Amino acid sequence: MVTCKPLDIEYLKKLAKQSTHKIRECDGKKITVSNVQRARRILKILERDKFKCVKCPKIKYLTIDHITKALRNGKGKRDNQRAWNYKLEDCQTLCVKCHREKNREDVKNGNKTR
Repeated sequence: MVTCKPLDIEYLKKLAKQSTHKIRECDGKKITVSNVQRARRILKILERDKFKCVKCPKIKYLTIDHITKALRNGKGKRDNQRAWNYKLEDCQTLCVKCHREKNREDVKNGNKTR
C-alpha cells in the first residue's frame, strides 16, 4: 500500500522562490533544480484546487494525487515517474484520508500500477 504523507506547504512556497541557477540550501536541506521545479508544479496544482481537497472540504494534510497513473514500459519500470512529468490536469489535491481511500479503490479495481 502506498503511504500518503501530507505536504509541507510553507516549505514548498520557500522552495519555489529559490533560483534554479545554483544548488543551494533551504531550511538546512540541499536543493536542486528539480526540487524547485517540483515545488512550483505542486503549488500550481494546490492553487488551482484552492488549497483544499477536491473530494471533501479539508484544507489540512493535503497531498497530490495522479488521476491517471503512469504506464509501465517494457522493462517493468514506470514511465513518467516524477510528478513534474504529469500534466497538471492529470493531478488533483486530496487530503490524506481521501487519497488513501482512492488508492484502496484503485487497487480493488485493478487500476493501480505500483
